[in-house]
Amino acid sequence: MSWVRQAFGAWYPTVYPHRDDREAARLVRTLSDSEPLAGRRLLDVGCGEGRHLRRFREAGARPVGLDLSSTLLAEARKVRDTAGGDWALIRGDMRRLPFHSRSFAVVTSLFTSFGYFTPEEDRAIAREWARVLAAGGLHVLDFLNREKVLAHPTHDGERVSGAYRIQERRTIETGEDVPRVVKRVVVRPESGEEILADYEERVTLYGRTELETLLAEAGFSAREVWGEYDGSPHRPAVSSRLVILSTREDR
Repeated sequence: MSWVRQAFGAWYPTVYPHRDDREAARLVRTLSDSEPLAGRRLLDVGCGEGRHLRRFREAGARPVGLDLSSTLLAEARKVRDTAGGDWALIRGDMRRLPFHSRSFAVVTSLFTSFGYFTPEEDRAIAREWARVLAAGGLHVLDFLNREKVLAHPTHDGERVSGAYRIQERRTIETGEDVPRVVKRVVVRPESGEEILADYEERVTLYGRTELETLLAEAGFSAREVWGEYDGSPHRPAVSSRLVILSTREDR
């Protein structure tokens, strides 16, 4: 849990400044073309800086954003206030969602906001998605494409972000049944060697089969699988993403 707090804390906007609004707009536009969102109460779990929430509101949804990071929620409030938005922003743990059962028509987990914990905890998160989603409601899981990541398992890079120099080293940890992507992030001043931050990000690298099984066990039925934010079909070797649209079964 400690890496989650550090990675999604004060350094996140510096390490990931390139997460722009265009890809959020593209995904929300594709979703709204696939399924009308107008008037529907929507929960974005792991909303971060809130870039999807504004687009969901423009599509007519009634969004609510949840994140554990007070730092990112503060940025999300700036986005909301600048846009003149009215959506709620809630600080909470995705493993124990602070909402009544069946209180949303749509639940989303976008830009790999999943796979941070143990497999048991990840299954508990899926059950929480199902609990707060109304029967027949839509769930959207946007995740890494495992096959493409495994095709290039290691990566070393250095770049400048503002006044800082970011070093990243990505490896694959294969000691468990399901591999994990491990990325070490080191932050230094642009000119200097002082280490300002040094931490790892660790994400379980689920494939399509594992995720569809996990969702089915929680009460979801997969109905579409995209490989890009424009709704293109998932192609394991080449797709940028793995986006699974599911319906919550009535149990």
